[in-house]
Amino acid sequence: MLTTVVPAVAPAPAAVWRDTFTAVALVSAVPLAALAVLAWDARLVHRWAPHAAAVAAGALLGGALFQLLPEAYARNAAPATVPAAVGVGVVAFFALEWVLHGTHDHHAHGHALGESRPGSDGRGALVPLAVTGDALHNLVDGALVAATFLADVRAGLLTTAAVALHEVPREFGTFGAIVHGGVPARRALAYNAATALAAGAGAALTLTFGARAAALAPVVLPFAAGNFLYLAGALLRSLAREPAPDGRGRAWARRLALVALGALATGLPALV
Repeated sequence: MLTTVVPAVAPAPAAVWRDTFTAVALVSAVPLAALAVLAWDARLVHRWAPHAAAVAAGALLGGALFQLLPEAYARNAAPATVPAAVGVGVVAFFALEWVLHGTHDHHAHGHALGESRPGSDGRGALVPLAVTGDALHNLVDGALVAATFLADVRAGLLTTAAVALHEVPREFGTFGAIVHGGVPARRALAYNAATALAAGAGAALTLTFGARAAALAPVVLPFAAGNFLYLAGALLRSLAREPAPDGRGRAWARRLALVALGALATGLPALV
């Protein structure tokens, strides 16, 4: 990820607002358009949802290890701040999943015995985690795009391109993870569209408060990284319980390859 110095001046010029929100809209619209086409074929979506969930797990790992954590250290955070915030992020999502899983199980037990419900094996608790993680990532992406446009237009364009490169596979993976949790494809698309609004919120906060918003980055970035690491582990645990009709060894080899693909898709733009 690119590290920029955010000017302390506020408010940002109108041209910066225009350029930033044009970039954020384009970055958000491209993966949503691709997902809208995919969502029309529900059978295809459900067939590929476990594979997309594996890609999502890898994308979360890549985003945490190659984007958020290096950016947090580059922001001159105190040495203890980053691991402490990562730990808080992990524990926060553990607590959230525990609460959601308990609520989900209580709701499921209230139905007639033998009734089949989407996500009744506990995967439904992953859906709010996936939506929250996606919204937080979009918030960070929007803030980063705005910060670079505040510093320099060319830096803003470069950052927009870098964000766009990892946004498509990441949003596809998040969509698959939500469907894997039992949500219908078109509703999952609506969730993806709703979380895209967080990018605009992150951009607006950065453009409005400038350096004061950027001062939160050393804590927010590793906290988000902890969220991503926990959610990646939760997705992998869920996939481990999936049946493997073609042999468990072969299924795991394929899923690990997809995890590696997701990590590469999000990590490579940060390394080049």
